[in-house]
Amino acid sequence: MTNPPRTFGKRLQWVRRRFDMSLEDFATPLSVGASYLSKLERGASTNPSPMLLDVICRNFYTNRVWLLEGQGKPFLVEEYNAIAASKEFIPSPVPDQIWVPFTDNYIDQIKELAIVFRNYADQMGERADALEKQARDFEAIQVLINRTKAQNLELTKASAADLLNAPMKPQWPILKTKLQEMMEHPGARAALVKYLKVDPTQISQWLSEAQSAREPGGEYTLQMLKWVELQERSAK
Repeated sequence: MTNPPRTFGKRLQWVRRRFDMSLEDFATPLSVGASYLSKLERGASTNPSPMLLDVICRNFYTNRVWLLEGQGKPFLVEEYNAIAASKEFIPSPVPDQIWVPFTDNYIDQIKELAIVFRNYADQMGERADALEKQARDFEAIQVLINRTKAQNLELTKASAADLLNAPMKPQWPILKTKLQEMMEHPGARAALVKYLKVDPTQISQWLSEAQSAREPGGEYTLQMLKWVELQERSAK
């Protein structure tokens, strides 16, 4: 700015107008009344407290030397100086910014805050790596669980594919034994009922050890063989 306003009040008014804020809006973050702010701008009050100056500079990135003496650039942020030079309005930073207490070593404090944020980002990255490793570990455990389930489902040395190629009648006792042990696993019976689309009591009758239990027909036997084969494949 080549020709800054001549008085503190006019420079303060210039800052407020660059942010396109009313007296009330500008006064709110400063914890002062709009009437007092108006007096400062008009020069009716010429002795603002050092604390008020700190708050103005902190909340609106204003250069304290420029505000008091008109020397240097009006803002501590070059982007704001560029916008001000173009005579465009500067979006108010008050609602969205994280403020560092404005003291004589405020530049060092801003740098320290930047380091804190950087360390926080690094820590979050390390935490993300740990979570990804934990997910991989659980995947490995799940593979072992699935393999164990598959081994428990191997009731005989004969596979379902072998049984499918065997004569229909002799294979039922082997298939029945295999199914009886598979039914001990949670959800297996419901899955078989859904696959065959039969009443659950029908499954119980076929797998019962009672002498009166009747065997399924050839079609259902074939379907159960295919179901067992599908379970063995999914368990691998």
